[in-house]
Amino acid sequence: MTDEHVVKPKLKETIGRLFDKAFSDDPMIACQAVGKLIVLLNVAVKQAGVSEYNAILDYESLGANRAWAELTRDKEPGRAMQTARNVLKNIGFFAFDQRFCTLEPDAFVGRK
Repeated sequence: MTDEHVVKPKLKETIGRLFDKAFSDDPMIACQAVGKLIVLLNVAVKQAGVSEYNAILDYESLGANRAWAELTRDKEPGRAMQTARNVLKNIGFFAFDQRFCTLEPDAFVGRK
């Protein structure tokens, strides 16, 4: 990766915060965060000049949209959370890839 293909630090921090929110127990927070996370991951891979993740992000954006519809249209928060968790399962590797994400030290373990 050249200097022109580096993800901006602020974007990486925002992606890390969204991963944290996406693991919320509150369906409204989790489902919104998953959708935003997919959008920003798309931005990050473009900034990084990487195209190998385009297909998975396109596919998982459908899951994020489905989770939101299950929550808001269908009024099925349990199903929405299950769908959001499946999306996270498939994109979770981004959380630990330092090219795209910077995690807080206490990410995914709850607040103090």
